[in-house]
Amino acid sequence: MRVVIAGAGIGGLSAALSLHAAGIDATVIDSAASLRPLGVGINLMPHAVRELTELGLAAYEAARLATVNAIVLACRDMPADRLLQMVSTRAPDGFGRIEDVLSAAELATFDQAYRTTTLPDVAALNSRPSLTP
Repeated sequence: MRVVIAGAGIGGLSAALSLHAAGIDATVIDSAASLRPLGVGINLMPHAVRELTELGLAAYEAARLATVNAIVLACRDMPADRLLQMVSTRAPDGFGRIEDVLSAAELATFDQAYRTTTLPDVAALNSRPSLTP
């Protein structure tokens, strides 16, 4: 049996993993050319976590735990908080454009700090081998 799954979201990928575990050939198609961060959160209820654990994602989650903890700690002193403090100090009465308060170099520094602590390595995600042969 061969199955085609339309959509590489959490439902489509979970279905593909389940079918693969059952020995059924599944191909996932999606309109997106590659994985990329969307900046959205997913609320997983206990029954969903149980299903994902049965799909073998517990080891993946355990491997990510150190990285997630590092992000949580870094977010305690998030660049956005420092940025807001600088802006309120330099322009207590407000401003028209952020560029009038912060230099391009300062904005680039905050942007890089934010990206370093919050975004995944997209190239590494896209270089992982496919789950389907």
